[in-house]
Amino acid sequence: MYASYQYLLEHGVVGGTMISGFEQGQLIGQLLVTIINGDASQLPMFTHSAGKEMFNHQALLRWGGLTVPDDVVVMNKPQSWFERYNKELRAMTIAVVIMAAIIVFLSLIIRRLHKSEQKLQQSRALFEGGV
Repeated sequence: MYASYQYLLEHGVVGGTMISGFEQGQLIGQLLVTIINGDASQLPMFTHSAGKEMFNHQALLRWGGLTVPDDVVVMNKPQSWFERYNKELRAMTIAVVIMAAIIVFLSLIIRRLHKSEQKLQQSRALFEGGV
């Protein structure tokens, strides 16, 4: 079944050129502002529907997996693992990079300490040998 109102996508409609009540309200609001400002010479302000082609993924599967063009919006489409956990993956990547930088920094400090200890031991050996 096809429909023209977007809210029907949630109730088993396959899809179609959908009109959103929110978008219609925005267009009417803009038209009203134009009329109130006294610039009614541009009327009619819009001559075509602001609808978008939208389809419901579950309904498409139920009706035999109908194929749709790539440029349309498909609602209720299952997300891939990467799409679902994108924010978490970014946070983990940033955390790993920060930890790696800290590890490198600490290893440089440890290396410096070892060199300082070696120089101190050499200095002690020279001091004890000279006394």
